[in-house]
Amino acid sequence: MMIDFVVCFYGNYYYLHFIYRTVLKLICSFSSLK
Repeated sequence: MMIDFVVCFYGNYYYLHFIYRTVLKLICSFSSLK
């Protein structure tokens, strides 16, 4: 039970981190275009 919670917690953390990095890359690319 506890292991499932840890896996889900870290899974969501890395998933959100991946989205965060992708958004940062998009913002940086848009900034360089201006």
